[in-house]
Amino acid sequence: MDFALTCPDEARFAAHCMLGFQLPTVIVPGAYPPEVVGGFHQLCLTVHGQIWQCQVRVVWFAAESVAPPFRPAVGLGVVQPPVDFVALWQAASQLISPEMGPALLQSGIGGQHDRFPLPS
Repeated sequence: MDFALTCPDEARFAAHCMLGFQLPTVIVPGAYPPEVVGGFHQLCLTVHGQIWQCQVRVVWFAAESVAPPFRPAVGLGVVQPPVDFVALWQAASQLISPEMGPALLQSGIGGQHDRFPLPS
């Protein structure tokens, strides 16, 4: 499956960065079928006009049936990321605040909630 994520600036990209995995991981919102878990996929990532084509694997999955306040999404670990992408991801991950990453997955109500990563 091919995924796409477009962010107009680095601050918006920071909201899609997910920490806690061995691979640089980005959250891509959307309702995806469970079959996306496993194997490798392609991600077209655009940040402020710069485009990366990356091979990814799903490291985190929230199905369409996930209960509020969560929203469906996948966390994609970038396999063999380009050096310039790693620099961008590391800089963006420094911008992450408690309101940014979880806000992407939650409807805005409630506080911190657990996330359920897939086994590596």
